[in-house]
Amino acid sequence: MTGVRGRVGGLRVASLIVALIAGRPALAQITQTDAIKTPLPQPVASAELSIVNESWAWNANTQVVWDLQGVMVTQPLTYGQFYAPPAYPQFVTGDAINLSGLFKWRKEAIDPIKDAKTGPGYLSAKCGFSAELLLVGGNCQATFGWYNVLDPASKTPPAASEIYPLISRPQDALKCVQGDGIAVKADGFCPLAWDNRGPYNLSILRWTPKTFSSGDLSQDARYQGGDVGFAMVGDPQKCPQTKFSMYEHNQRNAGGAPWVTSLIYQSTIDPNGMYIAFEDLPMSPADWKKTGTGTSTSGGADGDFNDYVVYVSRTSCPGEVVDACASKTCPKGETCELGVCKDPCADVVCAGNQLCIKGACLSLPSGAGGSGNGSAGASAGDSGGSSSTGAAGAGVADAGEESSGATPAAGAAGEDDGESPEPGTDAVGGASDGVVTPTAPPKKSSSCGYAALAAGQSPRAWSVLGLALGLAFVRRGRRARNTRRLKAQP
Repeated sequence: MTGVRGRVGGLRVASLIVALIAGRPALAQITQTDAIKTPLPQPVASAELSIVNESWAWNANTQVVWDLQGVMVTQPLTYGQFYAPPAYPQFVTGDAINLSGLFKWRKEAIDPIKDAKTGPGYLSAKCGFSAELLLVGGNCQATFGWYNVLDPASKTPPAASEIYPLISRPQDALKCVQGDGIAVKADGFCPLAWDNRGPYNLSILRWTPKTFSSGDLSQDARYQGGDVGFAMVGDPQKCPQTKFSMYEHNQRNAGGAPWVTSLIYQSTIDPNGMYIAFEDLPMSPADWKKTGTGTSTSGGADGDFNDYVVYVSRTSCPGEVVDACASKTCPKGETCELGVCKDPCADVVCAGNQLCIKGACLSLPSGAGGSGNGSAGASAGDSGGSSSTGAAGAGVADAGEESSGATPAAGAAGEDDGESPEPGTDAVGGASDGVVTPTAPPKKSSSCGYAALAAGQSPRAWSVLGLALGLAFVRRGRRARNTRRLKAQP
């Protein structure tokens, strides 16, 4: 009877883990629509990094010569030392030219890979919107404009005459200058992703940040009353292909699918705001990395999406109450609070033999609790699990186990009082009718029934599932061995 109950308990633990995994889908990275599904965005190329980090000195180790007032620095000071907490985010070499540096500087909790999307690419703009040009990681002097989107499902891009300009060429719009603060900078790479102060002379502003407003579109004769999309209109000499924020409006490949030419990032600070990161160079139907013009077989996009990055934010209409979660789509199992997706179990600490599911602590079935003295990370060698010191997986290794000797195998799922079960008996928790009963989360507890799902951790689905299923069979074998030992005793 004990063996049957043990097998059932172990399988119940496995089913609970499977159910929990089902509610935590893996994040999918955006890929290009080529045959090999190139992951996007790609890292910034070494040649590009060398220009910005070395030639133009946007480097953490650059020696600052003049301070904010233009006075010569008397004590050694590097660019990375100046841009350091608490006054600024910590600058790391490369931050001036990549998306991660841009999001860091703007204090956004955005991962350039995990949080990238290809849509929606448009927004409701009845009362207008604002736009800021934040990063030009190339030498394309493109412009930026908006267009009407009456049918978001339409695959027809606007005509050139239907794109209404808002931001002119970067060198003009932001008054880009060289290191002396006087000569006009016309070779691109302005603005950069970090602060606008020169790395040698902090008193020189290399560009002038500016917010461009569309005005009240409801009073604009060009506005047709629906949503608006956005376009990067290329420089005819260097980047003649227009790129659109709406995925379906872009250049299509030979198979008829659009190339990914822009990535969308929802702001974590402004519920009305989003970042649009464009690739500026032309893409031919045959190859997104080739321009397809003349006899050229190269010179196409590189996939780092730092070429032209704009931040747009919808203007709230008078009297409008903004719901920070209105446009937020959270992963399954998470909820939106003040515009931020949150795991409902992130701050929940369950007592003893309990598991947090959807914010509530649920009692586990019989045999689900671990045995031992509650010392997480103790040896799991006898239990079929893997040893871990406070890491996720310690609880999995011991889940459903019991001790067969004087020194129990402890785990994160063990009891807090240090009691050691007798050989061959169930762990603390005893028999159960198999009903999972929700209880209110306790205020204090030193352990949680499932340590492998600590706050901020995402389980590796197959690893967790394999451990869970394996435990059911390990438990069965352990009970059989205990039975044989008892029978063999005189």
